[in-house]
Amino acid sequence: MCAELGGQWFQFQNMSTNGWGELWPPISMLLTMDGKVMLDGQAPHGEWGIVGWPNAILSLRFHFQGDETKCQQMYFTKIPQADAWATIRCTPTWAAVLVPKIRQGILVIR
Repeated sequence: MCAELGGQWFQFQNMSTNGWGELWPPISMLLTMDGKVMLDGQAPHGEWGIVGWPNAILSLRFHFQGDETKCQQMYFTKIPQADAWATIRCTPTWAAVLVPKIRQGILVIR
């Protein structure tokens, strides 16, 4: 499963709202083949991996602006019967989903 996610683009959507009650803007996220995380074209940083089997958990450590010193650890579980992932073991402020990125109306799957 780990190799299947390498090179895949996601939309990272934080589910908490800003001061106007709106969702924060989504962030484009690439899980690189070498285990790094790249956000909106910033330099690869942090890391990702799959832990546990058979109930795989996606482990992500990254910072939304690419600052390696401020990386946050997050854990995601796959949503049944979908290609999306949702956070687990987090406070409501850090709740988020990862959805495969769609480019020009075409789902990008590698």
